[in-house]
Amino acid sequence: MGFISKLFHLGEKRQPGRRGQQAPRRPAEPVQTIGRLVCFLFLIDNSGSMRETDFPPSRIQAACRAFLKAVEYLARHAPHSMVGMGTFSDTFRSLVSLAEVKGNVANINSAVHNLGRPGWTNMGKGFRGIAKMARECPEDSQVVVVALTDGHDTGRIDPLPIATDLKDQGTDIWTLGIGGDRSEVDETLLIHLASAPSQYRFIGDWEGPQALIDTFEDVVAGVYSINHSDR
Repeated sequence: MGFISKLFHLGEKRQPGRRGQQAPRRPAEPVQTIGRLVCFLFLIDNSGSMRETDFPPSRIQAACRAFLKAVEYLARHAPHSMVGMGTFSDTFRSLVSLAEVKGNVANINSAVHNLGRPGWTNMGKGFRGIAKMARECPEDSQVVVVALTDGHDTGRIDPLPIATDLKDQGTDIWTLGIGGDRSEVDETLLIHLASAPSQYRFIGDWEGPQALIDTFEDVVAGVYSINHSDR
């Protein structure tokens, strides 16, 4: 089990005893400076329920802030990494076109504020959109998808075959469910979408927005360091 797999696995065991209690912060693992190029692609649910305010100021804003914090982390430690981000509801919407982090942080920040209208939770269209973005990554790069949702799939396109094709092509997929209770998300589906069961985690509202930031940063730090180890 790798570093970030251990993080997700431990996260399943550290449920707090009461609401409002946040799990302790685990420092992100330091990254190295040489190795394989990594393309980080983030897929964020933009359905109506993502406007709930249990992750202040809202679930969608907290998720976008966590994404931007991950970009800031990469700008400091891995500026030549590539990043892209899209949202999904009725359709897939590409907010951040695939680009090198270095020199593009301001543009990425601006793009994330144009979320568009909320809609249903069409995961199939979301994964189809992120798969198209993955095809734009350099051929020799490691592609990593981080998908976040707060609900059950309501679309007519099955996301599982799309995720399976991505994984068969070497893409590493991590999935996150968020909400006030695990029943709000389809954990069985999210576990199957991920590259391994340990690469899924549920983040409850009692952990707060900081838990989203910590998890996003730990994903990029862990994956990047794995692909940049001295051998």
